[in-house]
Amino acid sequence: MACVIKSASRNSDFMSEVLLKPKSVELQRSLNRQAHKTSLYEIPNLILRRGQSFDISITFDRTFSEADDEIVLRFVTGRQPMQSKNTVIPVTKVRNLQPGEWGYQITSTEDKKVSLKICTGSSCVVGRYTVYIDTIHRNNDKREEKYRYTHPDDIFIIFNPWCGADTVFLEDENEREEYILNETGRIWMGTVGKFSVRPWNFAQFDDVCLMAALAMLEKSELADSARGDPLLVVRAISSVVSHN
Repeated sequence: MACVIKSASRNSDFMSEVLLKPKSVELQRSLNRQAHKTSLYEIPNLILRRGQSFDISITFDRTFSEADDEIVLRFVTGRQPMQSKNTVIPVTKVRNLQPGEWGYQITSTEDKKVSLKICTGSSCVVGRYTVYIDTIHRNNDKREEKYRYTHPDDIFIIFNPWCGADTVFLEDENEREEYILNETGRIWMGTVGKFSVRPWNFAQFDDVCLMAALAMLEKSELADSARGDPLLVVRAISSVVSHN
């Protein structure tokens, strides 16, 4: 589904015809969610696993020039986003994408349409992100014309047991299937000397589950910049649950 631009921030008193303006952005939700093993989540937003690449397409109001135009993506999260706290991440074009490191490559250009492959950091903050697309056009006199597009839909970045650089990495595919993707299973109850087992529906992909987990994380006292650490995230959510 493409998202039509509605507004932009103006950095000058007028907007020159040379400005590069996104007219629509295609997040390729279905393909990306399938590749990131998040297609089972009931919420419709794009859900990404950190440290893994994904693809988007941007249609501009004119032809993109690699010589004169620059695209900078900004991923923003948290209550008081700051680049120094890794909650504002500028993503620029790189020569070679490195697994687990922020960056993007242009994979194709066709008329006014530009396709990008973007990689997120393997230790980045998890949670809800707003995505901005900044375009910069450099004139012959080196003057820069800038334009900002704000995507209307949040995206979500979560931990990635399939990424070797993520601290939650699980090497065994059977374990990943069992612990991450299996919606039903068993839980153990009781003590070491006296215990029992019962079937359980984890329902981790239900629409309320991800949103509830994020709500508890946002309610916790854990700093936004610390939300890339799975141990701290689990402790923060557990603390909120225990006190309610």
